[in-house]
Amino acid sequence: MRDITQQKDKPKGGSPNKGFAIALIAGVILLAVGFTAWFLVSGGEFNGMTWMMFVVLGVIILAGVVAAVLALKQKEKREPDYYTFFVMGLIWTPVGLLLENMYAFTVMGVVFLIVGLANKDKWKNRRTWKDLTPTEKKFKYGAIIILGILVLAGLAVYYLNL
Repeated sequence: MRDITQQKDKPKGGSPNKGFAIALIAGVILLAVGFTAWFLVSGGEFNGMTWMMFVVLGVIILAGVVAAVLALKQKEKREPDYYTFFVMGLIWTPVGLLLENMYAFTVMGVVFLIVGLANKDKWKNRRTWKDLTPTEKKFKYGAIIILGILVLAGLAVYYLNL
């Protein structure tokens, strides 16, 4: 005979992060469709910049799929980190202003700033580097190195094609 209490602990409808995973996959698909449309409208020429954009798009799609799978495997639902939204807004707003014809970054930055500030009361206490476990430190080191390499590769391609 089955224990009824075990059935109550299971979340109804599968993973509590199912909506997040679906939204993430939809965003990645929209990104791929938008990039493909841009590529076709721009004439479809393959040059150094186009190949680099395909590589970046592939990395983004791979990261999106991995994030969606990890979100589906989580047992509990997490609340967004509104402090991160605020910091993203602080970075994206001036970057959008500095880049030519990239006002979308400015608009997204302002939206992130507004969302972060509107939920300032929900900002969590930030953990410092010494509070992280060795595994978390390794993960952050890896993320910093990968992002640094991607930024340097993007800058190299940009300046080599001028």
